[in-house]
Amino acid sequence: MPGQPDWLAGGDRRALAVERIHAAAADLIAREGMAGLSIDRVAMRAGCSRATVYRYVGGKGALREAVLAGATARIA
Repeated sequence: MPGQPDWLAGGDRRALAVERIHAAAADLIAREGMAGLSIDRVAMRAGCSRATVYRYVGGKGALREAVLAGATARIA
């Protein structure tokens, strides 16, 4: 979007994108459960496009697995 800073500026673009997308998905799941998870909603929360979510994370299944793996790692 014109006039807005690049949300991935200042670091490893892939790592920053994945971190931001995972955080948006985790927040959405925490608020609305797995049924509330959608690529469109994650993209909106992360401030990116659907294409960016697919490029850096994959589809809904891959996103769900990554968020669950991150939560499991924090618990362990």
